[in-house]
Amino acid sequence: MFYLDRVLAPVVDALVPMRVETQQNVARITLKTFCEAWLEHIRNRRIKFRYIICSFFPAPPFLLMPIFLCSEHGAQQISVDFTYLRTWINNNETLKEESRRYLLLLDSIRQCEGVARLLQAKPGEIVDIKPPSKNKVAPITGKILKKD
Repeated sequence: MFYLDRVLAPVVDALVPMRVETQQNVARITLKTFCEAWLEHIRNRRIKFRYIICSFFPAPPFLLMPIFLCSEHGAQQISVDFTYLRTWINNNETLKEESRRYLLLLDSIRQCEGVARLLQAKPGEIVDIKPPSKNKVAPITGKILKKD
């Protein structure tokens, strides 16, 4: 996505020569600010994600049936964008692997994904926004653990 390459990529590129701890701290602050700004933009623009059904009357001759439009597409696009953020971090080879794993666990990303789930919910639908019960990312260690 264009905005990730324009905003986050220069910061990540500048972190290449730095230690893992420095990469993690600077990238965490940058990513948190980026996610907060993204959500603030949605809030300030007062973007509505209501289900609105519209149809064309009279229908254009090329349509055999009316088109139904709803803002569900907008909520789905935001979900795709937030998911791409996680993919972008995961595939970014500029950062050290430990830093990528650290960033993927940040609450800022989960918060964005939770907002996307809420926006995609239909009126009256119950949305589970609890975090996963187990961490799916294994810590990096120098030891290989064997099961007995």
